[in-house]
Amino acid sequence: MLSKALRNLQKLYNTNGIINIFDSTLEAEALGCEVTWKANGPVIIGHPFTEGKPSQILPHSILDKGRIPVVLDATRQLKITIGNAIPVGAVITGPIAITSNLVGQDITNLLEKDPKTANNLIKMVSKVIVELCKQYCEIGVDFIVLADENLWKLDQSYIVELSKYLRSFNNVARYYDIPTIILTKKLHNAAILEKICTLNSDGIVLSQLTNNILECVTNLNKEIIGIGLPLEIIFANKGDAEDTISQTINLASEITLKMFLTTEWEIPCEASVDDVMRFMRIVNKYARNYFGDIPLNFTT
Repeated sequence: MLSKALRNLQKLYNTNGIINIFDSTLEAEALGCEVTWKANGPVIIGHPFTEGKPSQILPHSILDKGRIPVVLDATRQLKITIGNAIPVGAVITGPIAITSNLVGQDITNLLEKDPKTANNLIKMVSKVIVELCKQYCEIGVDFIVLADENLWKLDQSYIVELSKYLRSFNNVARYYDIPTIILTKKLHNAAILEKICTLNSDGIVLSQLTNNILECVTNLNKEIIGIGLPLEIIFANKGDAEDTISQTINLASEITLKMFLTTEWEIPCEASVDDVMRFMRIVNKYARNYFGDIPLNFTT
């Protein structure tokens, strides 16, 4: 059912790629967080850690926990159905976001108060997502997105530490010749951009494209650049949306690396089908002017 729904969305919005699911509660639920369902989707209401202290033993594997088996099966069905017609990507929530969900607070706070416990948790979670990465690679996805909205908050010293934990994640994907792409927030700031690039993924998604960021792109040593269109233009009037999209795509046309268009983060549930359809028509219109076939992965 999930794979069919994703395929129908792709056909409806006429995108050039599909991602399996964008849900930051998925891995956290499998690791023991209590989740409830509300109108705008799943929400975490219970955390297996309080002040970094476990209230239960966390599993070493999550492949058979929570909704993970459903998502793995849907991804497998997508690849069987679609083959190589269009790219199919998998989204894995990053270790900072997952660990924050486990402890019920921003993990950067725990890193300051109890760095040993925080580091042990992040290290453990990093091992779990490596296993999930390997599973997606064996399914044969075309790319893997590591989505972690809080990465930008980390200082440079801890980014260096995190890069050690993520080395296995990147190496597993590269063994299967599948690119990894980091998606976080605030990547319209050159200093944050340079910091995040030390995590050694194959690609990144820029939160917004500006002239200043464009100057940095050629020095990033990345194979793939995603251009994240700001979410607010989904709800903007047609004129404002066209201005923003046309300016962004105009700048993007100067990038010579492999590139795709996406949204800067998950499209909010309050966006109606009409909102998204209008947004996609504008994107398609201006992207075709510059690129012909649209290099677009649409984040849903």
